[in-house]
Amino acid sequence: MNSDSISATEAYQYRMKESLLLLFYDYFGIQQEEKVSSAFV
Repeated sequence: MNSDSISATEAYQYRMKESLLLLFYDYFGIQQEEKVSSAFV
């Protein structure tokens, strides 16, 4: 049970970090629009 909850937490934290990176890319206008747009599709 503990391993399941830990993996779920790690997955959640990974998603949060990924979202923050996408926000930074969008905010600074870094030329990764293709990656950002494809991530939201």
